[in-house]
Amino acid sequence: MNLIQILGLAAGAAWTSGINLYATVAVLGLLEHFKLVRLPGGLHALDNWWIIGVAVGLYCVEFFADKVPYVDTVWDAVHTFIRVPAGAVLAYAATNELDPTVQVLAFLLGGGVALSSHGTKATVRAAANLSPEPVSNWVLSVVEDVVAIGGAVLSVVAPLVALFFVAAFLVLFFWLMPKVFGRIRKMLAAARDFFTGRGRDGVRAALLLALAGASSLTSPARASARPSFVTVKGHQLYLKDKPYYYVGANYWYGSLLGLMKDERRGAERLRRELDFLKANGVTNLRLLAGAEGAGLINGVRRVGPPLQPAQGEFDESVLDGLDLVLYEMGKRGLKAVVFLSNNWEWSGGFQQYLIWNGKVPEEMWTRKLNWDEQRDVVSQFYGCAPCTAAYAKQVNFLLDRVNRYSKRKYAEDPAIMAWELANEPRPMRPAAAEAYRRWVADAAAMIKSKDRNHLVVVGHEGRMGTDDLKLFEEIHDDPNIDYLTIHIWPKNWGWFKGEEVAADYAGVVEKTLAYVEEHLRVAEKLGKPLVLEEFGLPRDGHSFDPAAPTTLRDGLYAKVFDVLTRQAAAGGHVAGANFWAFGGGARPVKGQTFWKEGDDYTGDPPMEEQGLNSVFDSDLSTWKIIKSTGKDLEKSRKRKG
Repeated sequence: MNLIQILGLAAGAAWTSGINLYATVAVLGLLEHFKLVRLPGGLHALDNWWIIGVAVGLYCVEFFADKVPYVDTVWDAVHTFIRVPAGAVLAYAATNELDPTVQVLAFLLGGGVALSSHGTKATVRAAANLSPEPVSNWVLSVVEDVVAIGGAVLSVVAPLVALFFVAAFLVLFFWLMPKVFGRIRKMLAAARDFFTGRGRDGVRAALLLALAGASSLTSPARASARPSFVTVKGHQLYLKDKPYYYVGANYWYGSLLGLMKDERRGAERLRRELDFLKANGVTNLRLLAGAEGAGLINGVRRVGPPLQPAQGEFDESVLDGLDLVLYEMGKRGLKAVVFLSNNWEWSGGFQQYLIWNGKVPEEMWTRKLNWDEQRDVVSQFYGCAPCTAAYAKQVNFLLDRVNRYSKRKYAEDPAIMAWELANEPRPMRPAAAEAYRRWVADAAAMIKSKDRNHLVVVGHEGRMGTDDLKLFEEIHDDPNIDYLTIHIWPKNWGWFKGEEVAADYAGVVEKTLAYVEEHLRVAEKLGKPLVLEEFGLPRDGHSFDPAAPTTLRDGLYAKVFDVLTRQAAAGGHVAGANFWAFGGGARPVKGQTFWKEGDDYTGDPPMEEQGLNSVFDSDLSTWKIIKSTGKDLEKSRKRKG
């Protein structure tokens, strides 16, 4: 061989060793042993049955290990310390008959070539592992086997061709290097987030950390196999590789509209309102998954029809409504947060599970309980094993659902951003705190074990929901809880007296901003995003009339949304704000205070005065603020993109 041919052999052998060292050594050794070629320099040593036998044996092990998802990533991580040095040694041995300076250069360059091919292999395979099916992994592994064996043969029989190929590969590799490093940073961030509990389950976390360890490496690969899903990276929500900050609405009844027989009041209204919301900058909606039980509960008419009419029995047709809203949201690029049960009676929730399991006499629920009675009752849910088991059964039923419109399993639907354990789950009594903490951890882990695509969140109000900021922090420090939420209710929490909103308005604003700041400190401590998931205020004069002005409400909304836009501009923890609640084109029935079955749904649940907190499509001054905030967030997103 002349100088150029030797260099071609050295480069080719180093390159293929980065993909499959054992195949390379076995092929070169067998070619030399059977006198099919004459290897130069120190490569003569490969003509040894011990070396050939060990190489073939290890190749057989790698052949199978390399075709098992995630095992291949661990294998590649370990072989970072084997393939790269071996590639350098093979290049050094091939140039044994040349000048020592050339040998040293061959050693250094051979290691670099092996590093580039090994890094490309490791990164592409790790990205393939994110695919839910194993076929792509198997195909890639077979292709790599063929390339390694064919490349080793080519390096000997046509070293000039091998040299040209390796040179072309390196040009492409270095041209793509900036993008590669960007991908690596995202992978490292993902591995970090997995270890701190903000990613998928722990097994995947460890395996992806192995990828991160191998990635001093690498080559272009997808940062995410599913870019349409909302994810968490560090303290931010991400969508399509960009930070996701959003204006959202509570649209809990959106999942019920598709069930109405009158399509004009149901499905047509839904589509019309989704178009309206999107046009006004709202990109995130919070939905009820389904109701438990029917009839009066705690003296309140509940919404329906029920998803779970009796414990353990499910009416699949009721999910047609959730199917429709998710399908229509997906077409519009909107994201859903779906709460899976309710601390409050208006959809059955925890109180219905307690009735089903005999924890309270059913006749109690024909009257409205006082606050202390309600706390005593609901606090029993977390320690009631059959109650929490029935809740888990409903959650599993939902996760297994295939949307009749999109034909996608809920667990694989990118229209869903997050599963929420419940609407405002509270321990209700200090004595229930430990059982409550366990329930949060168990429920979140159960969901994550079945659905690795979606975020999981508690649905919490904040300190006012636990009477203990430390407990709020502890439950959100759980690795399966992806972000924090708070709700802000000046009326319910007595931040103004009676119906005198205006008289105490300055205090309402001050307490609202202080409440946000208090929980922002917790989010910063935990390194997780924070969403202001509910906030609302009555109309001026505490009126329920849709024609009444919303001056004070608009002022509070502007203050809350200002926090969001400033956080978005700074890349901060506050990721979104969902106002409560969207009333759309519905209107309260004149002369009637509370909702009754057959009425159009507004944003106000049945136990509240209709029109109390609803933002109707006619509230132009409020929509001006909402739309302006959406535009500001979009501008910020584009600047950062």
